[in-house]
Amino acid sequence: MNTDFSQIEKQITDFISENFPAFLRDGLEKPKFINDFLDLDKYKFSNTVFFEFNSWDFDYLQTHEQNGKLDFNLFIVCRNDKNLKEKCLNYATDFYRFFEETGKNLNGLADFGKINSLTMFDAFEGNPEIKVTELTITLNLEI
Repeated sequence: MNTDFSQIEKQITDFISENFPAFLRDGLEKPKFINDFLDLDKYKFSNTVFFEFNSWDFDYLQTHEQNGKLDFNLFIVCRNDKNLKEKCLNYATDFYRFFEETGKNLNGLADFGKINSLTMFDAFEGNPEIKVTELTITLNLEI
C-alpha cells in the first residue's frame, strides 16, 4: 500500500486554501486557513476556516485497490465585525458554490464528494460576537 493519509489531507487543505478565495464575493476577505482543531483562544483572526479531518472508512474493491471514504468538517469562523451571521453564511454559500463548481470532487482530488450538512452557531461558546458555520463533507477516493 502506497497510501499516505497525511499527503491526502495536505492536498485537500492546499487545494481549498489556494482555490476557494477566487470564489469569494466582493466584500469578503480571504480567510486564514488552519489545519488544526477549532481553538478560538489560540487563533483570533477575524475570518478563519478550520479543517477537522474526522474519519476514514474503507471498502475493498479488488485485491490491490480499495475505496476510502473521508469525512471532515470545515468550520468557518467570523468575528470582530458587523453583520457576522450574514457574513458567515456568505462564506458558507461561496464555499458551497466552490465545491459544486470544482465538480464535487475538488477538481479530481476525490472520485466524488458531497456536502452533507451545514450548521450555524449564532453564539459560539456563548459569545454572540463569534459566529461559526460548520460544513460536514464526505469525499470518496480510490486509495
